[in-house]
Amino acid sequence: MKKILYLILLIAVYSLNSCVEQAYLSPFNANTNPYHAIPLQSDSVKGATYINGVVTVGSANQDWADNVFAFRMGLHRSNTFGNFHLYYGGNVSGGIYNVSSSNFDELTMNGAPINQYSGSKFFGGYGFNGGFNVLVPLSNGGEWRVIGMEGSAQNEFGEYLNFRKSISDSIASIVNKNSWTGTVGVTSEIIAKRRSGAAFGYKLGIGVGLNTIRNYYSHYTESPVYVSNTLHFTKDNITAFWQINLGSYAGSFQMGINYRLGKK
Repeated sequence: MKKILYLILLIAVYSLNSCVEQAYLSPFNANTNPYHAIPLQSDSVKGATYINGVVTVGSANQDWADNVFAFRMGLHRSNTFGNFHLYYGGNVSGGIYNVSSSNFDELTMNGAPINQYSGSKFFGGYGFNGGFNVLVPLSNGGEWRVIGMEGSAQNEFGEYLNFRKSISDSIASIVNKNSWTGTVGVTSEIIAKRRSGAAFGYKLGIGVGLNTIRNYYSHYTESPVYVSNTLHFTKDNITAFWQINLGSYAGSFQMGINYRLGKK
């Protein structure tokens, strides 16, 4: 457990120190893996379909000067096979990325002050999520999902993507001009279940982006990382969650609901 905490601290410090560079990455950076509910092994339901809604509020770029707001809707399927869980599904999202002008007072792009290109820019996307867990049953119907894998792929479109594609190397040291954002990570989760049937738990996720980004000034490349911490509560067909994400050049807070279709 101490090694895990040291690793979380190391990645968090790395993420904060990474903010010394001017960087424009995808608005989905570090936030593409919100919580996906899965029935407990002790539940009578072994397979379930969920609809989910997520609100994301975050900051990005140097000193986290840019603001991000997004809303996402999704549908996913979860299955339990003995001591093994599996989930997979798709989503659509939209939001606003506010490009701050505070760090560009003296810079120009295409012969005009960069401030002319600042402001709120719409973005949208669609994508896929999936993952699995290996679990150990706990007393009273709870479980420890000892180790798991999670992955995501998100395709972006909109004004903010067009803005990044138009940026020259002299404006920002790090720019991701790709429309696709992919991640893969490892997870661990523990869930307690009350006699009433309600359940609450905590999930830790640590992962890396699949899009390598290049610093045009120092000429090094890196893969963005993220750490997510999630608290969730389930009663009947509803699972509510609260999630904090820290990543390279970004941080965000997410809250949402997973609603299980079918009978209680």
